[in-house]
Amino acid sequence: MRIEIEPAAKTQVQEGKPFPLGATWDGLGVNFAIFSANATKVELCLFDDDGETELERIELPEYTDEVWHGYLPTARPGTVYGYRVHGPFEPLAGHRFNPNKLLLDPYAKQLVGELRWGPELFGYELGHPDKDLSFDNRLFNKRGRKPWSTVNFITAHDGFNLNDVVSYDHKHNEANGEDNRDGHSNNHSWNHGVEGPTDDQNIVRLRERQKRNLLATTILSLGTPMLLAGDEFGHTQSGNNNAYAQDNETSWLDWTSQSSPGRELREFTRKLIAIRRAFPILNRTRFPLGTYNDELDVKDVTWLSPDGREMTAEQWQDDNARCFGMLLDGRAQRTGIKRRGSDTTILLAYNSYHDVVNLTLPDVSDGTQWLCIIDTNQPDQQPAAYPTGHVFELTGRSFVGFALSTRGHSVGQLRQMMGSISAVNLPDD
Repeated sequence: MRIEIEPAAKTQVQEGKPFPLGATWDGLGVNFAIFSANATKVELCLFDDDGETELERIELPEYTDEVWHGYLPTARPGTVYGYRVHGPFEPLAGHRFNPNKLLLDPYAKQLVGELRWGPELFGYELGHPDKDLSFDNRLFNKRGRKPWSTVNFITAHDGFNLNDVVSYDHKHNEANGEDNRDGHSNNHSWNHGVEGPTDDQNIVRLRERQKRNLLATTILSLGTPMLLAGDEFGHTQSGNNNAYAQDNETSWLDWTSQSSPGRELREFTRKLIAIRRAFPILNRTRFPLGTYNDELDVKDVTWLSPDGREMTAEQWQDDNARCFGMLLDGRAQRTGIKRRGSDTTILLAYNSYHDVVNLTLPDVSDGTQWLCIIDTNQPDQQPAAYPTGHVFELTGRSFVGFALSTRGHSVGQLRQMMGSISAVNLPDD
């Protein structure tokens, strides 16, 4: 970020304030504030206009609520600055402080020079998709935080809504009056062959299935799910990903005029929420570790390849791998008390490949059959039971969920549970 500063001695720095974060010009000087819970010292570094020569280092004098801050009364909007942060270098504890490295202000409004991106710039190690899918102990399992501290979402008030994520490749913000310049162009969306509405029923069916896939992965993942209002019935903004100025049908939500696909999607959403509530293992208060517990003779989560076996490191690195399963063992420890749980074991399987993949349902201790409780390819199908070891044809680009029956928890009891699942209170027609 560019902040001009008149030549000044370090003694001219004042206490400043811990808020707002970043470099804030108040008309007289600039307040610098940066968060670090574990730093022992933070130095503000001033550079020449090219960012090549460091001119001065000024230690931020105050530390309030884990925010380091200082105020330079002679600073002006313009010249280049960065930070050198001192603290422990303990990688195993997540600390990599190194004052020899210049750090950017995460709240900077402008950067000088060219960034060279690489894995070392990220706060987590790349190449561990098993830890990045639905729970990440590296980031969240600390300081007494629980899984509900994480928020899982696909869409929010900014950007495409769910329907438009699967219907548009590009933003269409012409109605906003800014020549389509506003709104982000990196939407991570796919129109599935046609931009916007289409009569091609193959595309329509695939889009609907993709909506169900995204809703299922959001709602059934460990953590707190967040849904954008209207996504549950397929509301569209016609490709507008920045509809702040549209006080009309583009942004209005009308639950009374839902189409048949919209009503079906709403009922599917109800079913997902009910499943999440019915199976406690989907709402556990402990982060799964993915390690074997010798004392309890159980592994809380196992990632499976389509052959029903645990995925290898090589399979995780295979760029062509498009199908896998997540086995959540209901016998795993539920709380801080070291004893086996008694929840129903759940298998969730994902296939992003365009064609059918044969999925072998794993043989789990005490398990007898797998009851299919959700299938995004057949959302209205009644729960069907399959023996362990059965080869299930997993439709391309679909998601399925199974519940394990055991000698103490029969298929009949699981069917009864699914039959008695009551929908949550969502707006009716």
